[in-house]
Amino acid sequence: MMAVSVASGCSLSAAQAVEREIFRVRAAWVTEVPSLISWRSAAISAGPVGAQDARVQRWIEDSGNAALMGRQLPPAEVLAADQRITFWAKQLRKAGLEGDMDQLRARPYLDILLNTAGPARRNRNRPYPERRPRRA
Repeated sequence: MMAVSVASGCSLSAAQAVEREIFRVRAAWVTEVPSLISWRSAAISAGPVGAQDARVQRWIEDSGNAALMGRQLPPAEVLAADQRITFWAKQLRKAGLEGDMDQLRARPYLDILLNTAGPARRNRNRPYPERRPRRA
């Protein structure tokens, strides 16, 4: 479980707690469940490692667009959010939107945060709202 400790920045004891919870959850379930559910459950049970440092930052890019970033977030929840964003982006690609995966992932990222239309309801010719001009 050292990979959890190294990858997430959590302590070895927290990584071991996550590992114990994963094995407990897996042993308790008779049917196979997605490993993501086990990881998320384990991370929640292990407690908020690094939660005191969690934060969201925003800034204006040189292009005039904005950036939004979460830092020091729980690894299992970040993985779940990342997989959800990627799933929505793949749906946009299937619906015919062009762009690489990074470009396509930007739309679901905002849709999920703002609880707005999902990929099936997005206007395929205008996937992004019109950008408002910057105020002087």
